[in-house]
Amino acid sequence: MSGFFNIIGIPTVSTESVTNGFSSIQFADGDEVALFKCPSGSTIAFADTIVSDSEGIAQALSAKLSSPVILLFYAEDVVWGYNLFRGGEEVDRYSSRPNYWEEQSPEDYARQAGSASHVAGAWPDLDADAIAAYLTDKEKLPEDQGSEKAYPDDAHEIWDGWQLTDFMRKLGLSFPFDDDGELVVEHLASMSIGTTKGLALKAEQDARSKAFDTVQAYCEEHGKPLAEVWASYQEHGQLPTGEQDAGGKGG
Repeated sequence: MSGFFNIIGIPTVSTESVTNGFSSIQFADGDEVALFKCPSGSTIAFADTIVSDSEGIAQALSAKLSSPVILLFYAEDVVWGYNLFRGGEEVDRYSSRPNYWEEQSPEDYARQAGSASHVAGAWPDLDADAIAAYLTDKEKLPEDQGSEKAYPDDAHEIWDGWQLTDFMRKLGLSFPFDDDGELVVEHLASMSIGTTKGLALKAEQDARSKAFDTVQAYCEEHGKPLAEVWASYQEHGQLPTGEQDAGGKGG
């Protein structure tokens, strides 16, 4: 399991409708996801990475399926969150540590606070009180409180990024693997999905990764400092010798 993953959750819509919805955004160059059926009848799509334009995908699915769709994310053991969509519009979002990667503006920070009533209002058969205690900024909790659990029946402590799975359980969504990595839900299908925006971002990221690998190989061969050569390549688009750029063209 990587340090990052995305899960898209959909309540009890028919398997055929969900599969057709995902098939409508299927692209050969998209990101690989696996569809699973939860015991509750809900469906999840799991990707062992951060999906390109994942918000756009969840937004599109919420419009196609006429159903709430929740995009869940997990990162680096300590951060989790969601974006909730309904009818093609985002209705709520949450991050357990909004300032984890960078300091947010007051407006952006407030947008990531999460609302139990908004989630319960969109998600079937959910009581806001059953999830309200999850929606806190973990960085602002007293140190001793972080080792507690939000609810007595939770499996994970408040500070733990895996609290995500306790939140999922309240929504009738199952994490697809147990602690040993064994599949515990029904596998429906695997496919590559994306949006036009996401495919463009993915192509850009792939090109950047290929360029970095070429520059790194050059530095190892010629004993050059990687940071300096990479900065020069980004500015000039070629290696110091001018022999070859990272896309394979002559200098």
